[in-house]
Amino acid sequence: MGIFVRKSIKMSILQMVTVSAWASQALAEPKGTGSATAEAMVVTGTRSTHDSWDTAIPTDSISIEDARKRGKQNLADVLAELPGVEVVPAIRGQTVRLQGFDSKYVLVLIDGQRVSGKVGETFDLESISVEQMERVEIVRGAASSLYGSDGIGGVVNVILRRPRTNRQDLRLRWGTDAEKAIGGQASFVGKDTDSTLSLNLSQQDPWRRSQSPATSFSGTEIAEIAWLHHAKLPAEWSFKTRLGYQSTRIDGTDVSGAGAIWDRENRIQRSTVQVGPEKRFENGSILKLDMQLQNYKDDYRTVARLQKSEKTQEKTHENIQEHTLSYQHEVGLAHLLTWGATHITETLESDRLQSDSVARKRNSFFAQDEWSPLSDLTLVPGFRLDDDSQFGDKTSGKLALRYAWNENTIIRPSYGEGYRAPAFKELYLRFENLAVGYDVIGNSELKPETSRSYQLALDHRLSLEKTLTAHVFRNDLDDMILATALKGEGQGVMHYTYKNIARARTQGVDLTFRWAGASADTTVRYQYLEARDRTVDQPLEGRSRDTLAAQINRLDVLDDLRLQASARWMGPQFYTVNEETQKTKAALVVNAGILYDWTANWSGSLGIDNLTNSWEDRILQIRPRSYIVTLNWNHQNERKD
Repeated sequence: MGIFVRKSIKMSILQMVTVSAWASQALAEPKGTGSATAEAMVVTGTRSTHDSWDTAIPTDSISIEDARKRGKQNLADVLAELPGVEVVPAIRGQTVRLQGFDSKYVLVLIDGQRVSGKVGETFDLESISVEQMERVEIVRGAASSLYGSDGIGGVVNVILRRPRTNRQDLRLRWGTDAEKAIGGQASFVGKDTDSTLSLNLSQQDPWRRSQSPATSFSGTEIAEIAWLHHAKLPAEWSFKTRLGYQSTRIDGTDVSGAGAIWDRENRIQRSTVQVGPEKRFENGSILKLDMQLQNYKDDYRTVARLQKSEKTQEKTHENIQEHTLSYQHEVGLAHLLTWGATHITETLESDRLQSDSVARKRNSFFAQDEWSPLSDLTLVPGFRLDDDSQFGDKTSGKLALRYAWNENTIIRPSYGEGYRAPAFKELYLRFENLAVGYDVIGNSELKPETSRSYQLALDHRLSLEKTLTAHVFRNDLDDMILATALKGEGQGVMHYTYKNIARARTQGVDLTFRWAGASADTTVRYQYLEARDRTVDQPLEGRSRDTLAAQINRLDVLDDLRLQASARWMGPQFYTVNEETQKTKAALVVNAGILYDWTANWSGSLGIDNLTNSWEDRILQIRPRSYIVTLNWNHQNERKD
């Protein structure tokens, strides 16, 4: 029976791959009409703008426009469909995993600046709505030489939309589990200015897989407003302003081992103020200052359902100030230098702290040279020095190379160093979960985790529409922080703390085939991953060795009708229960959707998530088959000069 199921799963993937290839071949752009695969412009890998084929650091770029029209609500929805990216459920929301590294090792940025409001050590992807996004860029491997702490497994950078026309958008969404959302934008473009006002409101009920009162997924209510403004000033100066506010309510129910029922609620507020003057010189040099202030407030409450007197309340207030000054200029014809300095101040106030508040500061200097000694060769050395008020100096380096073997084949090896400073939670907080019966106590003696990353990417254009990529990687992590049980501490409630006690290694290969034509765009990706805890020589929990994914990004059936589908097969994963290693079953998830533009201003979509209604208690925890209907309206007029 098991063999039959595995064959059926793999056959489903094979059929999708076959359909994808047939669709692309049938609808691809005819020869002689020009390339249908104009390379996307990317910035994250080097802080300088290149098209994705020419950059020395492999960077994936994902356009958001179609995903928004198909009803995708947030960053988690967008990344969940991408081959080679894993979205993982967390305590509150969804997180991302790259090359086997959990989300605390993946740095999330918005327009190149880090975001606040991590729950524990991870950031909830559901808190970033699609309304403001233009594209998402993903860099895999250590990136601390440019971005500092947390850039061990990679970087996810959300690039915000900048309007080119006066435009108004409205999006309505209805879905399973009483899900409903309304979002929209109004953009205004003048001679020297452009502004965008965004609004997003959404709601979804909790979901329970069984008759137990415990919720498998929490309910959410989100209200968000944001304003983005660009102004062109005299003498080639420009000024960017971004203001944002988001209010989130998360509710759910937990059941303890003894059967006690606890209702929980989070009320979260996020606010952002960002300003950025920029000067462009006649010789092409760019001087830029980015300044931002972020505030995050979380009011977390639990109440025992049968005994209302048993309750907890924990308030957390996090503040991040970040200032980055950078200068980019060419030296001769062969060098593009980027250098700069960053100052970050983090403060935290919480009921769970031993003191009223904690704070730390980090001053950094970074430098990078994109050196092209030959027309087909680029070398990119980089260096960063971080001076942390808690942990002292930390250096991070990188060396990347791009070599064009010929006009259709490029080789991009790189070496990078990464580090992650312990989060405030790991250092100072005491977290209690009475419903489950444990607490975790911070350890102020922790030291930063460090990593070494080796990447080798080979890209080959088979034709104008077809590209094949092989990406081999290895990442070594030292001083890994893990939660460990405290021996001899009390009865009933388990006590844990954090320690630097482990080493880990992730290594493997990504194979990607993309076929992009004028009427179709498909991607097939296979990943082989070995992720091991080198201290105890066991597999890291929750990682599949084999993952196969196929995606029809776009299939134009008619002039106004487009189809989209994705399938992901995840091999078995390993878990340790009572010191015994156990293996899960494989899992398959399939999504599909259709988008119809019935006028120039109106479009609608129907989507089905988790078409196969899959669930696996450890490997695949997603909502059951869900239906999503989206209605879109837009109006635009004259184009910006």
